Amino acid sequence: STIYRGEMCFFDSEDPANSLRGGEPNFLPVTEEADIREDDNIAIIDVPVPSFSDSDPAAIIHDFEKVGFSFL
Repeated sequence: STIYRGEMCFFDSEDPANSLRGGEPNFLPVTEEADIREDDNIAIIDVPVPSFSDSDPAAIIHDFEKVGFSFL
């Protein structure tokens, strides 16, 4: 299996101009690992609990054939 790593950035959509003051955007990075299963044509993305929250971890299953997502 292949593991891809990525990050997302969240910006203030109410005031995008202020989000970029000071040169660097204000964001909380989120790191994910994806298990690509080419034989099944799916990706399983494990999203850990972020350090700023006490929520549960999540798993996202993306079906490339049906172009659908499931959130667990």
